[in-house]
Amino acid sequence: MNRRLLFLIVFLLPIFVLGQELQDAIRKFKSFKTLHYIDHVKFTDIFSQEIHMDTINGYFDYSSKDSLVQVKMPRYEVWRDSEKLISIQVPYKTYAIKEPSYLSPTIWNSLPNLMIKLEKELKKAKEVKLERDSVIDGISYKSYLITVFDSLDQEKRVLKQLKILLDKSSSLPVFIRMKSEGFLDESDLHVTYSEEHDIKKISFDQQNFPDLKRLQVPSDFTLEVKKDRKPLLKKGVAVPTLRFMDHSGKSLDIKDMKGKLILLNVSWVGCPHCMLSIEMLNNLNERYTSGQMRIVSIYPLDKREDVKKMNERFGVKYASYPNSSETSTDLEAYHISAYPVFYLIDKQGAIIKGFAGYSSGIGKEIEELIEKNL
Repeated sequence: MNRRLLFLIVFLLPIFVLGQELQDAIRKFKSFKTLHYIDHVKFTDIFSQEIHMDTINGYFDYSSKDSLVQVKMPRYEVWRDSEKLISIQVPYKTYAIKEPSYLSPTIWNSLPNLMIKLEKELKKAKEVKLERDSVIDGISYKSYLITVFDSLDQEKRVLKQLKILLDKSSSLPVFIRMKSEGFLDESDLHVTYSEEHDIKKISFDQQNFPDLKRLQVPSDFTLEVKKDRKPLLKKGVAVPTLRFMDHSGKSLDIKDMKGKLILLNVSWVGCPHCMLSIEMLNNLNERYTSGQMRIVSIYPLDKREDVKKMNERFGVKYASYPNSSETSTDLEAYHISAYPVFYLIDKQGAIIKGFAGYSSGIGKEIEELIEKNL
């Protein structure tokens, strides 16, 4: 046997053997007729790095051709059968009916789908490592670390890893952690993300499983009414009042900023496309240093400290203004229904054009309009 072949066998055999052990556990998991579990989820926001926690209570019935699903969270609940998906907003006592194929994040992030994701990642894994056994409350668990990829790009780490703990006696998952680092949507924006699932009270094929066919929306809940999206303000419309504060606490109004070209940016720290627009805004801020143009960036949904952290983390060079008590109310006149929104405002205080969302094409059009209207 030549040395190269021997090396490949020695290198790939652990991946194959350990991967096979995990595949067996996944296969067993997929054979269940009914499943119930409680999942304590902890994840880190990609942009603010704020840690969020939630509890998922999942019921899955695969005993017949049409699978039935109920996933409950303290503030949100989703049911699905072969004909519909019902999402319930508990704090607002409202519900919505959607197609069963609707991509619900709550179901997408449920334990059965996590196992499907694990199965897919195993096929692409660069390395599967069996770590030292974990012992929790006297019970032993096998600990696997799966590295899908781990490299450098632009001197920054690009990584995808999963860690999973399996009960040694039942082969059931009790802990899953996903960690990733990389560039957002092929941009230069480097982000990190981590998500942990601490899974408790797994039961399967139980005799007294709840009848999910009998689920009913509470009688005091009402059908969610969709709000009509109003179009963005048109060219020539006088800019409405928009009050906000500078960092010294002084109240400002965009109506009083006549004499300069204004690019209004209404943004949100948790929005991927908002973050992708940072590079464009930084470039514009640097290009027009003579005061010909002013960027006004407002974050109506975020705390001042969260905006500050984001600015530091992603190197924001333009001014971001905190909200005043009137900001959200005033923004209603700007017809903001999603984020980000940009309005280019002329030196007389009239709208040149509004843009919903962000893409390289929108960025180019904004730059061309700025040059045209200086």
